[in-house]
Amino acid sequence: MKLEETKQLQHIHILIISHRYGQNIEAHRSENSALSGLYDYVSEWWDESLDTRYGRFETLDRTQAIASYFDAQADHLNGETFVLEKRPLIGTDTNPSPLSQLAGFC
Repeated sequence: MKLEETKQLQHIHILIISHRYGQNIEAHRSENSALSGLYDYVSEWWDESLDTRYGRFETLDRTQAIASYFDAQADHLNGETFVLEKRPLIGTDTNPSPLSQLAGFC
C-alpha cells in the first residue's frame, strides 16, 4: 500500500462470521472487499439442499446468495451469523491514537 493510500484510509471494515466452531474475523479496506470475503465463505459452505428453497447457487447474485445462506442458517439452533462493522482507524491524521499523548512520558 502506498503512503498516499494510507493517509486516505480512515476506516476499516471488520467482518465477523460466527459458526459452531468459533469465529472467522477479517479486516478489509472497503465494504465491497468485506462482502466479497463473505460471499467467498458462503460459496465454500453452500449446501446443495439449499437449492430447492433458494435456487441454484450459480444463479444467485452476491447479495441474494449471502441473504439466502444466512436466512437458512437462522432456522438452525446453532446457525451461523455475521456482523459487518465500519470502524475508524486509530493513528490516522484525523483520528490520532490516544497513546500519542503519552509520547513525552516514555
